[in-house]
Amino acid sequence: MKRVPRSSSLPKGSPPEGSPGVQYGISIPPYTGGARRGEIAVTVDKLLWSSGSPPAHVFVTSQWWGERSPGAVRFRPALSMEQQHQSTAVFPVVTSKDSLAAYLRDMGEGFELFVMVDIPRQVVLGRARLSFAKLCEEKYIEGWYPVLAEGALTPIARLRAHVALRLSSGEPG
Repeated sequence: MKRVPRSSSLPKGSPPEGSPGVQYGISIPPYTGGARRGEIAVTVDKLLWSSGSPPAHVFVTSQWWGERSPGAVRFRPALSMEQQHQSTAVFPVVTSKDSLAAYLRDMGEGFELFVMVDIPRQVVLGRARLSFAKLCEEKYIEGWYPVLAEGALTPIARLRAHVALRLSSGEPG
C-alpha cells in the first residue's frame, strides 16, 4: 500500500488534506448551519462476507442520527483481506465541541452504515450500527462491525470502519 505523507495535525485515519476521491457529506449535526469548526472523516476499507462471495455492485452508504434518509456518500470498500482499497467521506462539523459531544452521546448507535446492492434497483442487504459517544475524547475510533440483515441475529458480513475527528485549532467548548 502506498504511503501518503500527512500533516502532523491530522489524527491517524484522516485522509490527507486535498486527497483525491474523498467525498463530502452532510453537516454534523444534520441540517444545521454555521461556521465550519472541524470535520469527521469516516473511512470504510473492508467488507467481508460471512459465507460465499459478495454480490456484484455492492456498496455502503451512511445515515447520521437525525438525517432523513441514507446520504449520497457511497463507500466502495475492498471485498477481501488481500485487496487494498478504501473509501472516505468527510462530514463538516458546524457546532461547538461541547454541542458535538452531546449530539454524539445522545445519538447512541445512531450512525448506521447500510450495505446495499445497486442492480436493478437499490436494495438494503444489511446494516451496521456504530457508536461515536467517545469520539470527542479519543479523536479516533476503528473496528470491525457486524452487518445484520433485517431481523437476523447472525451477521451476513462484517465491515471495518475508521472514524477520525479533527476540530479547528482554538475551538472553544
